[in-house]
Amino acid sequence: MSDLHWSSPFLSHSSSNAISISKPWLVAVDLIHRCLNTCILAYQCKVADMKAIQKGTSASAGSPRFTSSRVRASDLIFDDLAERICRLDLVPGASISESELATHYGVSRTPIRAAIASLADSDLVHVRPQVGTRVSLIDLDEVSQAQFIRESLETNALRYACDTEDRDFSIIQATIAEQRRIASIGDSEAFFLADEAFHQQTFDLAGYSGAWSVVGRSRFQLDRIRRLSIGLAQPQKLAELCSEHEEIVRCVVSRDAERAVEKLRTHIRRYIVDGPGLRKAYPDYFVCN
Repeated sequence: MSDLHWSSPFLSHSSSNAISISKPWLVAVDLIHRCLNTCILAYQCKVADMKAIQKGTSASAGSPRFTSSRVRASDLIFDDLAERICRLDLVPGASISESELATHYGVSRTPIRAAIASLADSDLVHVRPQVGTRVSLIDLDEVSQAQFIRESLETNALRYACDTEDRDFSIIQATIAEQRRIASIGDSEAFFLADEAFHQQTFDLAGYSGAWSVVGRSRFQLDRIRRLSIGLAQPQKLAELCSEHEEIVRCVVSRDAERAVEKLRTHIRRYIVDGPGLRKAYPDYFVCN
């Protein structure tokens, strides 16, 4: 697999809505790129682990994969399949074959069945005995539930961020600048990851970084519709999302909690508003309510 890397452009933007990066921001921007490169490295290590499963050896010393590692094969397979489903590599409604997965990962059916059971518990697949397993369709009611959890936690995080002393906005502002750069080249997956970074950093500002993991546990349904929406978005819409991020941060900087919450609610409810249109564009991907 070829090496991936994020360049550090240190760009300035002439738009009045954009954040202009001058020398005081260079360290912060560099930190964001280091974080992104760390994520890419983690992804590459995960790919190496999956290849190791297929070979039956560890990614390092060539020792037996399942006798030397504390990580269960079923957990690695679950993580990989869940990510593929959320990225829409496995589209809603796609059939999943135990035998094909066992061949693909180079394991017996036992860890495959355990991974599928975990996917079913997370509502990512539906298992029908004697019929088969399919990737779950997107249910707009479940998307609404996930959005409610995220909105409830994130708006409260913003309120705390407005009241917190000694706040450092350099990282979140540099994230927005990076997101604008990504929007300009139309990389929808990179834009999605940068969007995730921005929202996670609102929890960091509030001093409740651990609360982000609660959001993560309810993200599966919401992530799929977000990826569909971002994938169809024109550059202008991506730029609008960046501007909304900037406005949210400006409200937090000025400690205007009510306006920050109002802006955030409008922002994260976009995907609920987009739902019916996405269902019309991709009717086979959605539950018919």
